[in-house]
Amino acid sequence: MNNIIISNFKGIEHSIELDFSILKDGISIPSNNMVLYSENGGGKTSIAEAIRLMAFRTEFENSKIAPYIVGEEREAAKRDWLNNFLHNQSTESFEIEIDGMKFSDWQPDIISNVLILGRSQLIPTSKINLAEILDTSYFGSSHNLSELLSADAVTLILDEVNEILNTDFKEQISLALPETGENIVGINGVIDGLLTENIDEKLNEAQQNLIKILLFLNYIKLLPRLDMGKKYFIVIDDIMSSLDLANRIILARFLTKLGLDNQMLIMTHNVGFYNLMKHLVCVENSTEKWSFKSLYKIDGKHTICPSNDECTVDELVKRFDGHILPNNDLAINAMRRKFEKLLHEFGKILILGVQDETINIIQKISSIGNEYYCNIEGNKIKTHIDLLRELSSIIDVCPQEQLQSKIRKLFLRYDNGNNMPWIADVIKHLHTFQKVIFHQGSHDQIGIQPVISAKEITMSLELMKRLELIVNRSSSNYPYFM
Repeated sequence: MNNIIISNFKGIEHSIELDFSILKDGISIPSNNMVLYSENGGGKTSIAEAIRLMAFRTEFENSKIAPYIVGEEREAAKRDWLNNFLHNQSTESFEIEIDGMKFSDWQPDIISNVLILGRSQLIPTSKINLAEILDTSYFGSSHNLSELLSADAVTLILDEVNEILNTDFKEQISLALPETGENIVGINGVIDGLLTENIDEKLNEAQQNLIKILLFLNYIKLLPRLDMGKKYFIVIDDIMSSLDLANRIILARFLTKLGLDNQMLIMTHNVGFYNLMKHLVCVENSTEKWSFKSLYKIDGKHTICPSNDECTVDELVKRFDGHILPNNDLAINAMRRKFEKLLHEFGKILILGVQDETINIIQKISSIGNEYYCNIEGNKIKTHIDLLRELSSIIDVCPQEQLQSKIRKLFLRYDNGNNMPWIADVIKHLHTFQKVIFHQGSHDQIGIQPVISAKEITMSLELMKRLELIVNRSSSNYPYFM
């Protein structure tokens, strides 16, 4: 796919356009894959559902309207069903357009080879059913279910998943062949040092989700062998929430490799995962195959912005009439997003962990205090790494009688210009004030959130401007990040 336009559909009132291209030297070139960041409730699932409706209308319809409903009654049922997709039950028609083909001109098989995996498919179940994972209104393949569930195909898939679970994820669980006459995957595992069969109900949500994700993705890997290398369009809608950081890293590597031979739309509300994907794509020198964008809701209108088109802190404040007010949730979320972006860029410079969650970076920075250096010297940023390099240089060339004096002067220069004590102290205070809204995954938490105060907003904006000043300068510790 090259272009998707959606309007008046579910959570999306105005028209939005996903353009699968990137700018290079001012020229727009096609891009296979896209990673899209958006807050929870920002429109990600609406996009996935629009693609699902366009690609699987017949299958989707049949799953919602019983086959015995026919004739005029079925047409009325179809209208009622489609009206459920209107924004706020609007009376105006919604529209979905993919590569110039509109939903209003829809015909069977308008687009094919679409595969969608979202959080609704990862709801915990007592058993893991392969047929449910390969639901025909999500898994678009020219192969029928009986072929994909044949003994040979299932054996191949389970062998692949077991190898990945054991080798990559270090999980002490394994999948067994489905029970006779069923599509239920048996699960064995080590409990208290003993190999135990049928531990399905003992799995936690994260383990069950991981298994379902790996089964889905490995079926995608199987398809090219059946389809002579056919390319698929894969939609991943925010499936990482229940996985811990280590498993997200491994899964991100899996997804970047999958994007080499397929086209992918990966949507997430997790800033850490967004940054992780960006880092892996850069390390693997595949930047021309990926675009990174953010979906914001500004003044009630959804807007998609490229990752290199984000506003400055001052521009962000101007967007809200020059004031970020405690009761303006939209402004607070925009500020949180900008804060996290700056924090991750700052963490990269200090080598604190490109793959870490925001909360972990906050904890690290608030605890290191004077132990790290971050000095602005002209257009350069100098850190503890640069201090070590300069120390090594002094030791190599300085006469013995001058060595102690030179080292003292060097430390004095770094100490006097160090931004870290102030940054660490401010972040520590924000943490003390329970600034949960700045913590990764805050919008997944249950219950009433602490109210952000005007003082916190002032402190946060001052900190963000300082971080912005730092990350916009070059650093010798910044060679392998975008």
